[in-house]
Amino acid sequence: MENKNKYEEALKNYKYDAGENILNRIKSSSDEKEQLDIINMIILWKINRRAIIDSKTIKELMNIKAINLDNLEENQDKLKKCFNDLIFSKGIHLAMASTILHFYNPDTFPIIDQRAYRELHSEEIPPQEMPQNIKKKDAFDIYYKYIFDCKKYWKENCKELNFSDIDKVLYQLDKDRGNRVRY
Repeated sequence: MENKNKYEEALKNYKYDAGENILNRIKSSSDEKEQLDIINMIILWKINRRAIIDSKTIKELMNIKAINLDNLEENQDKLKKCFNDLIFSKGIHLAMASTILHFYNPDTFPIIDQRAYRELHSEEIPPQEMPQNIKKKDAFDIYYKYIFDCKKYWKENCKELNFSDIDKVLYQLDKDRGNRVRY
């Protein structure tokens, strides 16, 4: 009887997401195409990487499409609010926040990663600026500067390409040099 209480107590103390949303989606879906989304949800659940973003932040993301390279400075506060709401959401750090912004507005927001950073600045990301070491309160300043650094590089080196491809170009140039991913 004592063992049974131990197991009941362990289950009662379990504070993690048990995946009810996923189970409910599986039960309610017979659409084959939706199954890949469900499988991706399961994978993200298992590695504990699912982001939790509130509806206010999602609305901010949908409005971020109006920001472009020409009005970036005048929209800095709007971008900072959206970025910080993203980065202070569970499961989101600098690289992921930049990726989300990029998908919502690829013509303005490049993805930051160590390869693109290294190619852009001809140096490794300083240890304090590596995604796992960045304090969330400092992330916006690093990313905001990165956008302008990308814009300058693009204008000086490859303006014939779309700005939306700058992160891909920087990434590939670094990879072509034979550099390795450090983390």
